[in-house]
Amino acid sequence: MELIEELDCLAWGDNRSPIIGKIAELGTVIGAADGFCMVQGSETALQLGPWCCRSLPAAENLLEQALTMMGRGDVFLDVPDSNGNAAFILRKRDFTPCGGTVLMYRGASPAYRSQLIYALATMGSIG
Repeated sequence: MELIEELDCLAWGDNRSPIIGKIAELGTVIGAADGFCMVQGSETALQLGPWCCRSLPAAENLLEQALTMMGRGDVFLDVPDSNGNAAFILRKRDFTPCGGTVLMYRGASPAYRSQLIYALATMGSIG
């Protein structure tokens, strides 16, 4: 979990270990040398996130693993609009945008690196 928490902190510019730990408890963690993806779900739907990667090939590999694990059920995730690589690999696999989220802050700009974030750790996107 330490490497996962380090990459998540690098991506978000903040220590989010309580969120990471809770989602890891509730779901499945898929890891690779350059990233990780957490998968939660039920028999009919799967939610991906958090999902962070240092490279496009690692992200594609993790997505394939998650989709293989799920089978044919519905898949939901929230993706930063500014991560074009995430949109690219998801559209290649027939994902369709169906809404929008704007990440906002007040005060000093966070050390947020959206190019590393392929899905948010959202707890309420299914359905």
